[in-house]
Amino acid sequence: MAPGVDWGCVERITARHRVAGLVREGLIRAGLPVPEGVARGAQRTLAAALRHAGEALRLQGRLHRAGIRPLFLKGSTLAVRAYGSIAVRDSVDIDMVIAPGDVGRAWPLLEEAGYVMTAPAQMLPPAALRTYQAISKDSVHFNAERRVRVELHWRLSDAVHNSDLPPANEWRTIEVAESGPLSTLADPALFAYLCAHGAGHAWARLKWLADIAALLGTADDGGDSLWVAARAAGAARPAASAIMLANAVFGTPLPPAFVAPRSIRLRLLNALALRVMAAGGGARELAETPWNSVVEPSATLLVLSTWRDAWAQLRRVAIPAEDVALLRLPAGLGILYPVLRLPLWIWKRTPWSPRRHAGGQPKRAA
Repeated sequence: MAPGVDWGCVERITARHRVAGLVREGLIRAGLPVPEGVARGAQRTLAAALRHAGEALRLQGRLHRAGIRPLFLKGSTLAVRAYGSIAVRDSVDIDMVIAPGDVGRAWPLLEEAGYVMTAPAQMLPPAALRTYQAISKDSVHFNAERRVRVELHWRLSDAVHNSDLPPANEWRTIEVAESGPLSTLADPALFAYLCAHGAGHAWARLKWLADIAALLGTADDGGDSLWVAARAAGAARPAASAIMLANAVFGTPLPPAFVAPRSIRLRLLNALALRVMAAGGGARELAETPWNSVVEPSATLLVLSTWRDAWAQLRRVAIPAEDVALLRLPAGLGILYPVLRLPLWIWKRTPWSPRRHAGGQPKRAA
């Protein structure tokens, strides 16, 4: 930290990339004063982390009693694994994944636990639920009393095809509080997932790249096994993007066996990510940029690796999830969703359209 640092700019960048806890920790270790804005942000990070950890344990217990095994992504489990403490990693919600066949049973359980489902905005009959699950990877639930939002996944990522719950040998448990452990992904599967997630969002937040750097930095073999596992999981391009960007931004050493793929799409993805990260000197939110609506679709297309993934993405574009939640067509009539897309788009913008059906609150990049 050179003399004359613009601490106001540091605070703005810290807030935009949601790394207050990490910045505070780094400044303390370096023997430097912590700006007030960073300190407040770190305190909010800690408060949310404690709230999310307790709520995750509560929900895990409810689901276990119903015979449903949840797997927790990012959040408290990742904070402990990557940084040794839940206090330093920012999280805005609880991400958990369950088997696709358990979704219909899990929704009422979340409702009983005080959660209102916002996306989709209502329960779906079996045929519509199957279509919704095919084109969307999660549902969104909010508990106003506890101030906690849950994203319930049935697929890990839309960037790389993952249609089933990961097998038991890719699970592990992590103690996040004295009251018990949470189930999460083992390191190889976790790394592949984090790479797919971050790349699909064009690495818009530095906190996602910091997670990658932390996992690579704590790997006994320098990250070789993580890179090999990501390639085997079909996540070679997002993993290569993560490794190269962590090296460029943080100076994280490349895994000894890593060889960057020769890929135009990889170069385009990384160039896009660096532009998004640095928008407004690093302090401008993606939503405030003129290219907001095209960044994530572009990143997703750059990450896709198989025709199967491309077809699935095309289907998601052709059939908006909100239309499935609105129409709830019976089995055999799903082909009508693309046909009705334009009439529905027009109708939803008329004064007499009930706008509350439009899929709930927009999701934020966590």
